[in-house]
Amino acid sequence: MADKQQTRRELILDAAIRLFRRSGYEATGIDDIGAAAGITGPGVYRHFSSKQEILDECVTYGASEVLQHADEILSGDLAPRQALDALVSRLVDDVLSRPDMVTVLLRERRHLSPAAKGAWTRAVNDYQSEWRSVLGALRPDLDDDAVAAVIWMALGMALAAAQYDTGYPRDELAAVLHDMLVGSLLGPSDR
Repeated sequence: MADKQQTRRELILDAAIRLFRRSGYEATGIDDIGAAAGITGPGVYRHFSSKQEILDECVTYGASEVLQHADEILSGDLAPRQALDALVSRLVDDVLSRPDMVTVLLRERRHLSPAAKGAWTRAVNDYQSEWRSVLGALRPDLDDDAVAAVIWMALGMALAAAQYDTGYPRDELAAVLHDMLVGSLLGPSDR
């Protein structure tokens, strides 16, 4: 959501994401979010009706953004191996450039409203389906259940990288993560 000129609403969402990652949803108050966004806590209510709405929008926006990236890649005319590399590269970039968002997506799902949980579940299923279409073409040795399992485990590995917070240079971490993901997806014979 970070642009050169953010709207107040986007500033609130970005502040909330940072705070939800650092302190958790339950421990973060509206006053905390307002202060982090540069407004009073009650000023947040001009943009959102509740902290719940803020969390729901953060998670819904993050999930739809990642799904859109996959859609853009797969709408191109790429061979399966090229598509896999593009999906992995985009995933690595999304995870490493938005660690706060990824962490909130993972940790705070249990606090979502029923509607946002449904949107989250649909987005995850759609995302994995897109990956399955690519990996299924590359791994005829695996049945559909195995393809789904391999993707699920690789995505888990990628998402865990959002919580790795050291001085390791981002470009080097991205290259290592990319290679690990491609290797895990293609299996030992295609590394």
